[in-house]
Amino acid sequence: MGERSRFRGSIQTFLTPVALILGALVSAGVAAGCNGSTTGEGSGDGDGDVPVGTIGEDDIPTPSTRFRRLTHDEWANTVRDLLRLGDGPITDSIITTAESFLADPVQGGFIFEGNGDALEVDSARWRAYQRAAASIAEQVVSDSTLLDVLVPAGASDDERGAAFIASWGERAHRRPLSQAEVESYREIFELGKTSYSEHSGLAGGVRLAIESILQSPYFLYRVERSDDARSGVVPLDSYERATRLSYFFWGTMPDDALFEAAGSGALDTVDGVRAQAARLVADARAKDTVISFFEKVLEVERYSRIAPSASAFPGVSASQLGPSAEAETVNFLGGVMYDDAGGLHELLTSTKTFVNEQLASIYGLDGTFDDTFQEVELDGSQRAGVFTQVGFLASHATSVDPDPIHRGVFIARRVSCIPIMAPPDSIPPLPTPSGQSNRQLVTEHTEAEGTSCRNCHVSIINPFGFAYEHYDAIGAFRTEDRSHPVDSRTEVMVDGGTAVVQNAVELAQVLSDSKNVHECMLGHLIAFAQGRSTSLEDSALIEQLGSASRDSAASFRDLLVELAVADSFLNRSTEVE
Repeated sequence: MGERSRFRGSIQTFLTPVALILGALVSAGVAAGCNGSTTGEGSGDGDGDVPVGTIGEDDIPTPSTRFRRLTHDEWANTVRDLLRLGDGPITDSIITTAESFLADPVQGGFIFEGNGDALEVDSARWRAYQRAAASIAEQVVSDSTLLDVLVPAGASDDERGAAFIASWGERAHRRPLSQAEVESYREIFELGKTSYSEHSGLAGGVRLAIESILQSPYFLYRVERSDDARSGVVPLDSYERATRLSYFFWGTMPDDALFEAAGSGALDTVDGVRAQAARLVADARAKDTVISFFEKVLEVERYSRIAPSASAFPGVSASQLGPSAEAETVNFLGGVMYDDAGGLHELLTSTKTFVNEQLASIYGLDGTFDDTFQEVELDGSQRAGVFTQVGFLASHATSVDPDPIHRGVFIARRVSCIPIMAPPDSIPPLPTPSGQSNRQLVTEHTEAEGTSCRNCHVSIINPFGFAYEHYDAIGAFRTEDRSHPVDSRTEVMVDGGTAVVQNAVELAQVLSDSKNVHECMLGHLIAFAQGRSTSLEDSALIEQLGSASRDSAASFRDLLVELAVADSFLNRSTEVE
């Protein structure tokens, strides 16, 4: 690290711990059970008129933090793009560094990483950011090609340093720097020119400037400084809107075109925002965002725990089934929900999927398959949508039998947003079958008169779960269960009433037609975009987006754009949490 001790005392003048800096900002005025009902799963300068979006006057922003820290993935993406890196050793180092950061806490009921209220910087994370900034800065200035990209030649070192601070500082802060900030970074640049034994002059100045900028709270946090309240809300300035757009669609900082739009005032109007949102969603990076969103909603991480019994399923590779199921789901989400511009109807009812040899065997497909994934059409009488695919079915099963309880709980809670009380302590496991079918065993164990679990299981959990009885523990279709004919007929709770379905294919259609299901899923999207749990203020937006999804069959890509031009996305509440 060179002779860092020579300037450590001076650099602390500029690199105050984040908590203290944020405290100064605040003081300076910069921040001021089973009843069948449905609910969300917790899941410039302000110049110009307050924009009117397409949602309506009841669409109002929810009070939330004005200091939303970057998630670890966002940090890695942002550093990579700030340095204008493609693939290579430095990018690999950045990703490895982000993966080594202390994991962020998971808040109960919030299904995404990135809840702004939980993303703090404690002492351990602060030290990690310091080490990362120092390492990255050293790698950058040790790469002459990269250094020339960041600090183009053609002027004196001081002029090059000043130009670097102005341009790189603006991109790192995601807004133009104030004159005071420019002067502070110039002092740091001058200090860096004589602070390293390995690098001097321009390289040393750039190294220390990068190290300090990457530790700025304005880099680590998405700070929303606008405070000019109008018509009951605070319009975000153009740069704050650009930041919201870029992190929502791409999970990273604004690109040059978005910075240009912010600087020109194009983001002051809804039409201007819509144009940029349409551009962002058309970029391949938005595909990763769509996949990431649904991976969290569908709990794809569960697939790694799929472990079928070798004796019950001798032809199945237990070590490969989980990865194969995950690859199928990722391909399905990318292909159907993004490439084909599908919507929630397609998520729930499409017969298209992607299989390799192992999955093709489970699905009973004819043809020649190998380790690569091929697009196929499944039998529409047996399969419809993502919840009749191997990943969901096998991850909600024991090693031997399907698990209608957990299948039902997931559909009720995560897909329909029907609240279910947590089970009481000391629930005994299912007994060993003694000639009963899986459905009979679960019914006898959970629906007995006088038991504490009966109400939830009879009315909500079991009806949803039993619809999937035609699928065994690895997701293969079956017509018999322990010599009993499979019984998948059930009556499920939907939109305040009930619907009789014969099987999971019919259930998929019922879910696809359900107002509550579309609103539930769009509530998840709002939580994902805003980095907070949904609230009462989100009701109008949820209803409008849900209607566009259900009644107008809007593509998911279009729904992303509509959310991005909503008043609650372009403005913030006058209250903060």
